[in-house]
Amino acid sequence: MNFLIRTLVISATALVGLAGCSKKTDGRPGAGMAATPASPAPAQNAGPGDGGGGTDVAFDFQQHARQALEEIPRYEQLKELNVKDLEATLNTAKILVTEKPIIISEGSDQQEVVAKNDPDSKVITIHGSKWKAIYSLAKKESLALHELLGLMRIESSGDYKWSQKYYEFARPKASARFRDVVRPQVLNDLEGPRIVLTVFADLLSPFYYVTDVPALHKIIEDYGDKVQIVVRNFPITVLHGKSEEVALAGICAAAQGKFRLVHDAITSKAKELSDKEAFMFVENSLDVKGLIRALPGVDMGSLETCMSSADAQIRLDQDMTLVDQLKLIGAPHHLVTSKYEIVNVPGARSYEDWKKILDKMLARNTWD
Repeated sequence: MNFLIRTLVISATALVGLAGCSKKTDGRPGAGMAATPASPAPAQNAGPGDGGGGTDVAFDFQQHARQALEEIPRYEQLKELNVKDLEATLNTAKILVTEKPIIISEGSDQQEVVAKNDPDSKVITIHGSKWKAIYSLAKKESLALHELLGLMRIESSGDYKWSQKYYEFARPKASARFRDVVRPQVLNDLEGPRIVLTVFADLLSPFYYVTDVPALHKIIEDYGDKVQIVVRNFPITVLHGKSEEVALAGICAAAQGKFRLVHDAITSKAKELSDKEAFMFVENSLDVKGLIRALPGVDMGSLETCMSSADAQIRLDQDMTLVDQLKLIGAPHHLVTSKYEIVNVPGARSYEDWKKILDKMLARNTWD
């Protein structure tokens, strides 16, 4: 069974643990795109009561479809496909999103799938949770291409001639694009750390920039040869509306090796503004991109392109999925890991607290 069949025929049992994992902390569905793609087709929900949260999924589908259309001319084996016709089909397609099972019939068999298309009505119906559960960029692009080809009656259920070829060519390139975005968000580069301190943070939280950040800087100063600090994203957008923009900026700064520079600039500016006005109004005065633009060595064009990409959004969604899986309820939250133990440290902590924790961990662990 090829990859598209394996992906389309997803059982409800296999996805039951994933369906609710990517929600944001303000209650919105999780896999929304950071920006609306150019010339989008009409994005519509499947209707009241379906629970599709459809606009973000529809935009995500459109962005992956457009990425596929950009890639097709680069592959000699796909030259028979007419990109202009595919673009016209995408622009006129009606995209519906639902949480109800999508069933297709092939002979006497019925299968539950991620999406289906109706060439007569020019409608593509997508199962929201199942679509969000696909993290492979190449798979999403190939599935989106298959649905467009279905509307054009070039492919159908069980016939993946062109979309399968696309997947085979696009997979290495998509993987390379994603690897560029998933460089660790570290405050200190350290090879072979004895302890890794991972902080799940909202950089605009006063608990983080007032208490945590000075303590983390002091840890780097005193334990920099033993302890590495890694930042994972926990944007609490219900409290800090710009925290998702900040998280995406951090992800994309890390792709350039500039995470510490951007992290410190944002948290320092937030602290400066909070000294002048109530912390809940800090974001009103914070120009995230303007602040980063003034920093030395940051390629702003690449950073802005990255921030609006599916790759960066997937990276953020992975952090939020981990937040859900760990059942974290507030930021900052810390996991401190050594070779032999994991220590859970909730809430902002002073340097004095961290010194006790780290000294005990270093003392009670033996090393090969």
